[in-house]
Amino acid sequence: MSSVDILHLTFRPPFASGSYNPMVGTQIERLSEFRQVALSHWKGQSPAPEGDNPSVITVNARGLSLWQKACLRVPERIRKGWFNNIADRHYLTYYWQIAKLLPRLRPKIIVCYDGYKMGPLLRQVIDWPCRLV
Repeated sequence: MSSVDILHLTFRPPFASGSYNPMVGTQIERLSEFRQVALSHWKGQSPAPEGDNPSVITVNARGLSLWQKACLRVPERIRKGWFNNIADRHYLTYYWQIAKLLPRLRPKIIVCYDGYKMGPLLRQVIDWPCRLV
């Protein structure tokens, strides 16, 4: 995938029910002059037809390194200290998968709808001009 203009980080994908998730999908559809992608955590199979949308990337625990899997087994209070107060296993998995995909996507703007604690951690991965909102 080539570079995108706007990367939307929503823990739940636009096709999932939730307060703002459908709004992200609508924004991607209506602002077609920008290359936009929503990056979300999803454990199951994506429901059709929204799940086949190339503007929505879902990630899960598949592909984590042995070190990352070991970190998920550490007690929550220790994980909080290691990862900027992010202790939830699903959010850590989501962060690691975002960090893996960011250099390939190279967004100009990252909009983080939830998981605001990821900002300082994501900044460690970003080495190109990028706004983190």
